[in-house]
Amino acid sequence: MNNFENTKKKLIELIEKKYFTGAVLKINKNKKSIFSFSYGINDIDTKSEMNENLIFRGYSLTKTVTVAAFLTLIDEKVINLNDPLHKFFPEFKNIKVLNSQNNNEIVDAKNAILIKHLLTMTSGLAYFGNKTITQKQTTLLLSEFAKPIDGKFMDYPTFINKLSKIPLEFEPGTNWRYGLSLDVIAAVIEKATSMSYRDFVKQRIFDRLQMLDSDFYLKDRKREAKVYNWSLLKDKPILEKVENFNFFIQEIDNVPKMPMGGAGLFTTVGDYLKFLDFLIDGKDLKGNQVISEKILKEMTTDRLKNLRSNFRWTLNEDYSYGYGVRVRIENNNFPLTEIGEFGWDGLLGSTALVDPLNKFSVCLMLSSKPGHNKLIESEFFEKLYQDLKSI
Repeated sequence: MNNFENTKKKLIELIEKKYFTGAVLKINKNKKSIFSFSYGINDIDTKSEMNENLIFRGYSLTKTVTVAAFLTLIDEKVINLNDPLHKFFPEFKNIKVLNSQNNNEIVDAKNAILIKHLLTMTSGLAYFGNKTITQKQTTLLLSEFAKPIDGKFMDYPTFINKLSKIPLEFEPGTNWRYGLSLDVIAAVIEKATSMSYRDFVKQRIFDRLQMLDSDFYLKDRKREAKVYNWSLLKDKPILEKVENFNFFIQEIDNVPKMPMGGAGLFTTVGDYLKFLDFLIDGKDLKGNQVISEKILKEMTTDRLKNLRSNFRWTLNEDYSYGYGVRVRIENNNFPLTEIGEFGWDGLLGSTALVDPLNKFSVCLMLSSKPGHNKLIESEFFEKLYQDLKSI
């Protein structure tokens, strides 16, 4: 068995430099464990150590799970990639968009948002921010989402209705922007199946893969991966524990009324690695084909084509975007990995990687804000592939 010395040294270095208090890493090949490593402290008050049993906030690792569950509906022809969003939510029939020549002017959109636009983040929907009208209004909506009104939290129909009134940043299908597209996909799941998004994901993904510790709330407080806020004080790194960290989460201990399809997952390193193994071939633990090879290939290959130059991600120009995942289509720039490698990351630093050519699955769980994602997916990836290539 490979000892992954380069990988271990890098993670220990990042922790000793106080980017994180600790890390949990698991690596599989051919869906079998080849390396596990836990290092550092989970709770600085009790001095409890990092371990594989901890439940982490996955944040944007949720997106890939949402996409995989949704694609089963594409396979079943319940939904078509070219279906317009207004087929499910009529309020998106007459949408507005920012004028491409003047971002302060709002005009009628010429194109409809299609399902494929949501899956590829080319819908024109944004996240929080203050650079455009769209970002400012989206930020207000997201602040409303997290706060109960008269004791009640927002649900997907209410959220979608409010979102439909926000102008898009660009005409659907003409650009790429990281945003709420996959949260809208979660709403489409509810509308198309008459099931809650949570129940649907549990049925299609969690149950079939025996992801028993994964849900959209924290099942066991005793197993919580603590969250830390990273900052610099007189050029020295400081990590401060944040209790009840709930960014983008309505409730921590209870099933939320609207778990975010792009950010709401709580999971363990072992559970999420089962999911990554699943993405190699689309088969569950019993060998059943849950996602067809055809649609899985679409998900994990370049879907942007001529829009690839608009794909803004933290790593390098060798990547494009599939359905909810980065996809490596060239292998010329640091860090060198493998053509066809795909995955995504999360707000608190956690990262997921699948290498379908070599049948590797890698899940690294971290829990600090900011997540230093670029650092992880450059320096960590470099050392990881130095070790993987020796196998």
